Amino acid sequence: MADKWLTPNELAARLGISPNTVRAMLREKHPRHVGEERKRWHIPNEWAKEMEATLPPREIAGEREVVATVVSQKGTCAVGQKVGDKFVVGDTSPAGMCSWAFYAIFPFATVLQFGGSFPWAKDPDKITIACPDPTNPVIFELSVSESKSKREDYISAKEASQRYKLSEARNRQLLRAKRRQRT
Repeated sequence: MADKWLTPNELAARLGISPNTVRAMLREKHPRHVGEERKRWHIPNEWAKEMEATLPPREIAGEREVVATVVSQKGTCAVGQKVGDKFVVGDTSPAGMCSWAFYAIFPFATVLQFGGSFPWAKDPDKITIACPDPTNPVIFELSVSESKSKREDYISAKEASQRYKLSEARNRQLLRAKRRQRT
């Protein structure tokens, strides 16, 4: 069987980059000769493997884990959030967290996740956010974890949203790290 040839779109999907990036890499590594008719790219597997080897690791550099902790709850929360509940905030709503609270938290969590801070915050790695329910407010404290990567805390589950819930062991580990930081 002959080698399968890929198009830039197929290779881009396989590598998780844009087709234009693939074409630019092809032009750099395998330039066309002067006067050669311009045709569509057909990429052999050996070129694809070569390009894949030159790409940096897929994990985003500088991505930090953000933990949302319920620090205050007044009235009756419809979802049942209680003081002390913890969630790892990612790109989907964590299991057990109110989706409205997640929508309020998400923009702030994203800033912290990628190294940003807020000028009004006393600590650059923490921010306090309230859920949008004015009659039964739940107050969350978002903080950057000492963990190296969010991937460490994934719990294997069928639903993607369950992957972000912290295990009890991880909660204890975070508390120990926080105590060590204070001393």
